[in-house]
Amino acid sequence: MVIKHASRKDIAALTAVETACFPPAEAATEREFIDRVQYYGNHFWLLYEGDKLLASWTALSRTSRT
Repeated sequence: MVIKHASRKDIAALTAVETACFPPAEAATEREFIDRVQYYGNHFWLLYEGDKLLASWTALSRTSRT
């Protein structure tokens, strides 16, 4: 098993998982994943076994000034 950050090569796998897990009105599109990975791919953690994406986790940092 391999844990890695997302790159452009992972877009198809991320989109497939998103489509399987969320209704069409809520699922992110391939275009949205392209943008997300381009700007903050290092916030995605992906678990692969061979060529199969088993899990993904996204951790965006937030700054709150309250």
